[in-house]
Amino acid sequence: MDYRFIFGPVPSRRLGLSLGIDIVPRKTCTFDCIYCEVGRTTNKTAERSSFFDPQTIVEEMERFSKEGTEIDFVTFSGSGEPTLCKDIGYLAEKAKEIFRKPLALITNSSLLWREDVLREIEAFDVIMPSLDACTQEVFERINRPVKGITIDLLKEGLLKLKERFEGSIYLEVLFVKGVNNAPEEVELLKKFVQVLRPHKIHINTVLRPPPERWVKRVNDMELSSLKKSFGEISEICSSFKRELEPSGLEEVVIKALKVRPMTVEDISRVLGKSPLVVMKILEFMVSRGLLKKETHGGEVFFRLL
Repeated sequence: MDYRFIFGPVPSRRLGLSLGIDIVPRKTCTFDCIYCEVGRTTNKTAERSSFFDPQTIVEEMERFSKEGTEIDFVTFSGSGEPTLCKDIGYLAEKAKEIFRKPLALITNSSLLWREDVLREIEAFDVIMPSLDACTQEVFERINRPVKGITIDLLKEGLLKLKERFEGSIYLEVLFVKGVNNAPEEVELLKKFVQVLRPHKIHINTVLRPPPERWVKRVNDMELSSLKKSFGEISEICSSFKRELEPSGLEEVVIKALKVRPMTVEDISRVLGKSPLVVMKILEFMVSRGLLKKETHGGEVFFRLL
């Protein structure tokens, strides 16, 4: 079936087979991050809204649940900042009722200082907030927030979340070479993390083509050093190894690439096919004008046109 708000399941480095629920219009976000794999933000805002009829989203969930597709998590994420949606609390409750699977929220942390947002995300089992800087200067350079959102508000919201949320908090810190990996910035991040005490820290860098061509990843040696610096609860995000049974190969490829660009190896795991077979499928789709190839960090990625 064709879905408007549901995507996947896709292989997640952190959650296994993750079924995505996208509840905001594409690139409606409080940030315009220099590394965002979805692309540049076209509607930068901090104003919360009911963007779609929530019942339409619930009906899609119910239709998908009847297909019997294997999933490990239901994740609210996608093409914008999900806490901008005023219906997130209702939709989270319905998702838990329909799928009976753990519920995760991926958020950029920008609205966690708000009391209404904190109330509405109580149903989630895992919240995966991000924090890429601890100074306003670096925050503005890497995340390019909407006016009025400051690094102090982010830190305030994260501390409120830790105090009130009963589930697990997996904090992601994404490093960009020459932007937020200076020793003084890393030290400030480390000190804040020691106060926050999340359950896990995910150390990450630029893995897929960013919207800004000058953005570069930090190397593996530095990632290992950063992991050590942040302590035992930190881990470097690594590739997902499990395979997903294919059903309509091109359709599955398109659904997966709606979320983010992928390599042949990524799509091979999604389809449960060898890289050689997958490469033939992808090249055929490129020749038909469905996909395009681009190189980033020495790797070839495929993206929807």
